[in-house]
Amino acid sequence: MENSSLNYNTQLDRILFKEYGRNVHKLVQHALTIQDRKERTAVAKSIVNLMALLHPNLKNIEEFKHKLWDQLHAIANFQLDVDSPYPVPENYEQVLQKRAHVPYPFSKMKLRHYGRNIEALVQKTINTEQPRKKAELTRIIVYYMNLVHKSWNRESSMNEDIIKSDLKILSAGQLDADWAEQYIIDHGGQKQVIQISTNRQLQPVSNQQLGTGQRRKKKRGNRKKNKQ
Repeated sequence: MENSSLNYNTQLDRILFKEYGRNVHKLVQHALTIQDRKERTAVAKSIVNLMALLHPNLKNIEEFKHKLWDQLHAIANFQLDVDSPYPVPENYEQVLQKRAHVPYPFSKMKLRHYGRNIEALVQKTINTEQPRKKAELTRIIVYYMNLVHKSWNRESSMNEDIIKSDLKILSAGQLDADWAEQYIIDHGGQKQVIQISTNRQLQPVSNQQLGTGQRRKKKRGNRKKNKQ
């Protein structure tokens, strides 16, 4: 029997910049739904930083930063209202002219559904020596991982322990979500706003919720118990 809840990449809309993967495009769509302009701008900057991880040798070049912001606006169909450091391009042609060929990486991924960008960000965080910066980057990673699960597992709830376990797998045990959260709070930061949904407990099913056949089976089962 075919499972209609499964979505395959071949069935989804084409993405504009394949080198960034579908998850980055989903993050941009999420940014469009954020009501607060300040928060929306902060998320946009995080997405640009994530995109820059594909080109670590170019991240400090001004022209390259400009190109990333142009691509961000193109992915958002020029509808993203944020405090951009550069003018918003008028059309796709202006953006596509600045595209450069990006070689596709062939290294094996640990958890494919998170994509290569998150693995690159994990590695960058591991190599970060400043504790505050490491904690903030770890928080961004957890936020991103949660968004990925919400995008690909809409029908199932997400357990916080799974995110933490996946983070340890991606970082070979070198990053800890609980440590990062506590460090930021202890040093004057605010508790993470993004809440990871937890699995709901199963509740007893009432007779009204059961179908006719199920109610008959339940009655037969009760009769057997009474005879015993």
